[in-house]
Amino acid sequence: MTSPALRQAEAIGAVDGPLAGYHREWYVVRPQGELTRLGRVKIGEPREDALWFDRRYFASEDEVLLDLARLGVSHVPPVHRVRRSGTVFHGFIEGRTLASLTPRGHPVAPGHLRQIIGRFASLSRLRPGDLHARPLRDTPGRTPERGGAPLAPAAAEARARDGSATPLRAARGADPGQGGSYEEHEKGENHKGESHKGDEEEGHGPHGSSAHFLRELLAFTREHAHRARLPQFGPLFARLGIPPDVLGPHSRLTAEAARLTDRPSCLLHGDLHRANFIVDPADALWTIDWELAAFGDPLYDLATHLYLMDYPPRQRSQVVAEWRQAVTAVLPGADAGLADDLPRYLAYKRAQSVFADVVRQAVAVGAAHGTPAQADQLGRTAKLVHEILVRAAEPLELTDVPSPGAIEPAYAELCTPPQLR
Repeated sequence: MTSPALRQAEAIGAVDGPLAGYHREWYVVRPQGELTRLGRVKIGEPREDALWFDRRYFASEDEVLLDLARLGVSHVPPVHRVRRSGTVFHGFIEGRTLASLTPRGHPVAPGHLRQIIGRFASLSRLRPGDLHARPLRDTPGRTPERGGAPLAPAAAEARARDGSATPLRAARGADPGQGGSYEEHEKGENHKGESHKGDEEEGHGPHGSSAHFLRELLAFTREHAHRARLPQFGPLFARLGIPPDVLGPHSRLTAEAARLTDRPSCLLHGDLHRANFIVDPADALWTIDWELAAFGDPLYDLATHLYLMDYPPRQRSQVVAEWRQAVTAVLPGADAGLADDLPRYLAYKRAQSVFADVVRQAVAVGAAHGTPAQADQLGRTAKLVHEILVRAAEPLELTDVPSPGAIEPAYAELCTPPQLR
């Protein structure tokens, strides 16, 4: 059966092909007729097989992008909609990913680094209440992988992944294809001008304090990245030496979270890595994939960025120093306790990556089962999982990290397609 997004893409122009992402399947389109002037665009839909390991705060990436445009944040994808059909799509940013120009572990060019620091500064200007996008906690059909509510039926789960039953309707009177903010929303009229402060406290965002912010991240990882996956992956976790009570209330990471210094809250991207930066032909850096945007501790966004970028040591120190200068000029107090708290957030990122990578590698091994690629996949998986376990051994309090030679048979025995169903 043809997907709804593909049908919508074919209705407005020639489809160049799909772009596979972790959470959405995107179709790149060359619009025809009155939409030709927009250049290439993309239409997406939630992936049924998406694996979520990060807590989401907003119900719709589209709404976040519209808010960013309204607030004057530059170099983010425009969101367009067709009044006649209600189709919503993003502008396609022409260029190359930063990852293709400077792979992980390599130094980033000075001009690109300046723009990355500028992105952090632009985010730190946006405080709780500035965005009109709906928080996910207000969205019916929310699932644990979306933010902690009870499981919903499969159809509601798929729609909850990007916050709406596809597609969102256009604002009445809007010109076809024009970006801008929604004036009337399919599920309500509060996006026009009502901000969602909810239980946010001034200076701390929705979590009340930096310590609470990290404790909630830990709770989400414990419940939804680990415990919720035990029925399927419990034997694998056990073979890898990951205890069933990891990240519990008496864990090292929970104790470290209680020691965090409070910092003022601002908007976070949540996933600033090389593949989410697009370098256009003019060498300008665009930021894509805002699905994990949230309000919270600005130091978390820096830690996530450092972990995912894997800068060489000298450039990493430079990034921290320049981040501190740029962000505190806009958000005083954003660097409070940085020397002690940045390592705490980095420890959490190392721990969190264990659950994501162990499961994703299990899926990859299962997909390669019985094919000529199986042996190579098992070897790559064993090496990668060993490396992430070594990095996370201290924060997860692992007493014995298995060798690649022990990890490979564990995946071979426990990750066959019947066991992964």
